[in-house]
Amino acid sequence: MQMMSAFGDDTEKSLASLLGRAISAILVFGALATSTVSAADLIPDSPSEPIRIGWIGPLTGNSAVLGVDAAEAIKLAVAQQNSIGGVKGRKVELLLQDDKYDTKTFLSSYEWLLAHKVTAIFTVTYGGFFAVASRAQRDGVLVINTLDCNEDIAAAPENMLCIATLTESIAQAFVSHIKANGELPSAVIYDEMNPFNVVVNRVLQSSFPEDFRSIAVDLSSIDLRPTLLNLRAAKLKSLILLGHDPMGQAMRDARGLGIDAKFYTVGTITSPGFQKLAGDSANGALVAFWSANRTDRFENVEAEFVKQAGRKPILELTAYPAYDAAQILLQALTNSISGTDLPKAQKTREALIALKHFNGLSGEISVDSDGETRSIRESLYEFTNGSLRPLEAGEPSR
Repeated sequence: MQMMSAFGDDTEKSLASLLGRAISAILVFGALATSTVSAADLIPDSPSEPIRIGWIGPLTGNSAVLGVDAAEAIKLAVAQQNSIGGVKGRKVELLLQDDKYDTKTFLSSYEWLLAHKVTAIFTVTYGGFFAVASRAQRDGVLVINTLDCNEDIAAAPENMLCIATLTESIAQAFVSHIKANGELPSAVIYDEMNPFNVVVNRVLQSSFPEDFRSIAVDLSSIDLRPTLLNLRAAKLKSLILLGHDPMGQAMRDARGLGIDAKFYTVGTITSPGFQKLAGDSANGALVAFWSANRTDRFENVEAEFVKQAGRKPILELTAYPAYDAAQILLQALTNSISGTDLPKAQKTREALIALKHFNGLSGEISVDSDGETRSIRESLYEFTNGSLRPLEAGEPSR
């Protein structure tokens, strides 16, 4: 199946240009040798040196919608911190790496950031997050996922944390609505190359012991039409599609093959690339999604985001939890610094977890002792003509 950019040619060029102007990022690719930097070397020991924070995620490619808003949001939080003197007088420097949502590129980016003495790394790349879990523990670096929180992350080494929407809540939202509206039999087609989708599928399978089929695919190398043809005979009442832009083509193909099941999917439907592939087939899909409460503070931050990026966030659930995560980390660093040296990862982690009931744009946030945030939960929205409308509790499918 043809893999398309998340933004289309013109939009991607515009965003790339915008990111180039708005984000002081150094993008490095290529094979890098395995790092021999020790944990002690990661701590800048001079108050004249900036505190360096890294970010790794997709800024280009068909998953860019997951990264561009998160990068901008963290950049905004860092700029605001620097405007009030940084962290105890030390400037905060943000170093960005574009991994195109590719684990191998993520690992190269991690090595580069490590050599540049970052104290923590934010990411939205699920596979890369787990790929460096053991390394980050040895290297003394905190790695914070700002897109996904789930029990797998909670079980990871203690330097791995998440401040993001709860993955399991996606499946739970699907299950509740499908059962309440009698939309069985059902099926899920999920991109098995993305471990995030594997987690959602696991919850779905445990929730639907009968009248449910689970189909794993590799979207980089498969035409889904044969799979959809097989499902047509099952006379599905609902179909869950978990993946990035190519799932838009799956929606179009399903309708073209006569499958009239209710579509359920995730926030990647907001990607222009997804919508271009899906066309009108996406209308009426139910989407597990999250959006921030419209408070005065939210309006102020959104205005600053627009001033910086030249646009509103494409995907709020990638932007505002990332903004909150950056604020929480910066506050934890402020609380844990004594003297001129930055604290080691364990002390920073302790200070971060101690920030209970943090008042963020994502609501009241607490990071539990296992490193997971469980308070940011997704619910169902209806997608129509490029817009998402919150689904009222108990509202049936149309």
